Amino acid sequence: MIKVEPPRNEDLHGNVPDQSSVALLLIDVINTLDFPGNEEIVECVIPMARRIAALRDRAAACGIPTIYINDIRLTQLNVDLGRNHA
Repeated sequence: MIKVEPPRNEDLHGNVPDQSSVALLLIDVINTLDFPGNEEIVECVIPMARRIAALRDRAAACGIPTIYINDIRLTQLNVDLGRNHA
């Protein structure tokens, strides 16, 4: 396999290409798992984290950028979008 690196964006310290036709999206993998009933999930965390890290490393070896996407609840940010006004 030939690795082709796209040009790097200097504003992001060379960590992100300016363009990429593919990317690895890691969605909701950053989580404190601090909630009632988390016991079953917590047992799987280390094996899952190792698999995700291996996937990320394989993507990086091929020049594919990784994008982390996490769900942030608006209530956590104290954001009011104009709903439920009295």
